Order: sequence, then C-alpha cells, then structure tokens
Amino acid sequence: MFRNRLLLLLFLLSLSVAGWGSATAEETAESGKVFGFPLTSTSGPALKNLSEGINQWENLQLTNSVRRLREAVKADPNFAIAHLQLAETTPDPAERLREFKRAEQLAARATSDEQLMIRWFTGAEQSRFVDAIAAMNELLGRYPKNKRLQFAAATFYERQGAHDRALEACQRALEIDPNYGPALNELGYEYAFLRQIEKAIPVMEKYIALLPKEPNPQDSYAEILRMGGHYDAALEHYRKALELDAHFDSSQVGIADTLQLMGRFAESRPEYEKAVSMVPDELTKLMYLERSAQTYVRAKDYAGADKAFGALLARAREERMSAEAAQILRTMAMYQSNDDKAFSLLDEAAAALRTGNISSADNAAALSLILRDRAVRASRANRPQIASKAIADLQALYDRTSRADSLKALNIARGAFLISQNKNSEAIPLLLDAQDDTVGLSLLGTGLPSEPAEEVRTRLAAIHEVTIEQAMVQ
Repeated sequence: MFRNRLLLLLFLLSLSVAGWGSATAEETAESGKVFGFPLTSTSGPALKNLSEGINQWENLQLTNSVRRLREAVKADPNFAIAHLQLAETTPDPAERLREFKRAEQLAARATSDEQLMIRWFTGAEQSRFVDAIAAMNELLGRYPKNKRLQFAAATFYERQGAHDRALEACQRALEIDPNYGPALNELGYEYAFLRQIEKAIPVMEKYIALLPKEPNPQDSYAEILRMGGHYDAALEHYRKALELDAHFDSSQVGIADTLQLMGRFAESRPEYEKAVSMVPDELTKLMYLERSAQTYVRAKDYAGADKAFGALLARAREERMSAEAAQILRTMAMYQSNDDKAFSLLDEAAAALRTGNISSADNAAALSLILRDRAVRASRANRPQIASKAIADLQALYDRTSRADSLKALNIARGAFLISQNKNSEAIPLLLDAQDDTVGLSLLGTGLPSEPAEEVRTRLAAIHEVTIEQAMVQ
C-alpha cells in the first residue's frame, strides 16, 4: 500500500530515549526499538502506544495505528510528538487539523529535536516550505545516519512530486540498513512513479522476502504490478495479501480497482462494497465508494454516474465532510458534456472548500485542481475570460504557498490556454514540466506535431491509474 492522500507521511527516529520518568523498564525497552530520540513524555502507556502505533504505521496497519495513537495522546495529552504522529496518520481531516495545531502549541515544552520535527511537518502542512526544508536539513545534519529520518525525507520529497530526490533519500536509508522495510516499499513506488517498473519489481520481491507474513509487501507488489499493466499478476498478489490478513482493506480495494481498469465494471462494484465493510471511518468509506461510482464514467454511463455521485454528495454533506463534497463535485464536473453545468459544479466545489474544516495544505491542494480544471475546460470551450481568471487565481495561490502541486496546476492551465490561442510553441515547455500529470501529458500530445504526439498517446495508454483524470483521458 502507498501512503496516499491523508495517510501519506511519517517516519520517526532511532537515537536514545531520555525523560521517560514513570515508564516501566519493559515499556522503555519496547519504545526504544522505535526511538532513541529524546522525548518529553514520562507516561509509560503513552510511550508504549506511540511505539506500537509507529510499528503498525510502518506495516500499513493504519486503522490499528490510529487507534494506538489516540490512546497515546489520551494517556499524555501534552505529548507533542504523539499529537504530530496522529495528525499524519488519521484519515479524519478535522482531527488532522486539530492534532497539528495541538503539536504546535506543545512544541515549546519539547526538546530541540522534537521542535525541529514539528517545524518540519507542520511547515509542510501549512505550505511554509522554506521553514520546513530548513528544519528538515538541520535534523538530517544532526543525525545523518538515521534511517528513519532519511525515510521521512523520502516521503517529504514524494509529497512534493520530487521523485528523483525521494528515490535518493530511500537509497541513503537502505545504505544504512539494507533490510529496512519501509524504505524498500517507498523505493519500489518511486521507481514505479518514474515509470521504471523493471527496477521496482526486484525491490518488491526483496520486501516480500523480508516480511513474508505481513500483507503490505504483497499489497505493494500488486499495486506496482498494476501500475505496469500486469493486471492478472496484480490480482494474484492482492489475494495473497488477503490470505495473510482477511481484513486488509487496501488489498480488497486493490482488487476492485484492478477489475475497474480491466473494464470488468460489474464485477468491481461488489468488491468495492466488501472494502467499504472493512473500514470503520466514514471518510475512507466515501473514498472507496467514489472509486466504485467512477466505474460508470469509464462505462460511459453518465446518468448512472450522476446517480451514484449524487448519492455520495448527499452523504458527504450530511456528514459535514466539505472537502470530500468538493472532490465529488469536481469529479462530476469532469465528465459533464455541458460546459455551463461543469462550471457550476466547479463553483460549488470551491464554495464547499471554503466551508471545510481542513488544513491549509489540503485546501490548497484541492483548490489547485479545481482551478486547473476550470482553466482547461474554459480554454477548450473558447471562454478566455473564465480561463484567464482561473489562471490568475492559480498564480495567486502559488505566490502565496509556493506549493509544487499548485505550480504544476498553473503550468497546465497556462499551457491549455496557450494551445487555445494557437501558441503551441509557448505551451510545450510549460507542459513538459507537468508531463508526469495525466492532464498535462494529454495536453502535451495536443500541442505537439503528429509523430511526437503519437509517442505521448502511447505513454498515456501505459498509465494505469484509478483516477477520474485517467478515466477521462482514456
């Protein structure tokens, strides 16, 4: 499983524990397997739950990890690093925002190393990248041989779309410990993101051999095989993961996703329902059901898609999940044939974001996609005023946040507009910077002469992603 969306990041360190106070010798020893970093908590239960939560997180047992981390902050409400870890792991955007704020509030009581860690991750969360990178580099400078810090750097770079740097950080972690499972997992994905599946496969085979009784190595191998278009082999490994853990929902939804990509839509929908039954939180249920609804788009059954997404939108609104409502509305806009209807849905999506109780980073990421889609749609519909306004809004968002995803969205929006103005030579450099994006790659094919455009179309056909963008391009 890959740590996507709200489940994307973390790490933690292995140096030497200080300040354990009332922790028992057994709890100290257990936590010392994960840390060695000076911690401020003196609560034995908090330290033990944090340690177990970290171990479960590294093996992608995310539901159990969140439960343990909630127990850690309950046992010691002033434990800043436990709040930070919970913020990074929870699927609940409101809890994520609340826990980040609590970690920042408690930072002054923490050690200097803990303060750097908090600056690093809250800085990234709040789009304060200069501060985040400075804190990251200082912490890496203090502990250059810490494998978990190198892994943290890899996940940080991956989140910014800097896959080359992420790959290098994974390699540094594996130089320290060649059998460090999380770094092997991440390295395999980085090769896959760079379209180097042939390099990813032996990495994942080593990961499986290292942890033969854990479901996640089988799950990750399956996903990477699917990314390479090896659908039957992917299904085989997803099923092996479920043999190891019948409740490993990532593999169950992986089976459904693979069947969707194979065009076996009717078979995929009950598999999504099985995945939904495995997870306790409403947000993950909605995310899985959105992927099921997407099968109607792939089948070109747009009335069925409207019905399915409409029901999910009502559910998201009832649960006051504004960010998820915005995502559903943006998805619905993507497949509308009527431009005015699409613009109206994008307006609703932006309005939903404004009412959402989510972090500034999540808000910026979602808004970047809404504005990108508006600009691309307007450019294709010959609505230059709408396109220009969306581009200006994207520029302002990037100027404010310096986010890599906002810059990519801006380049795609500008590229689409330039193509609509028959300025292909000016559009192509912008789109080359965004060619790891399905929408950007599709536009690049539009702007290129026939022979290189055919090469781009071949590359597009080799993308095997369960996203609305890939569904529409396909």
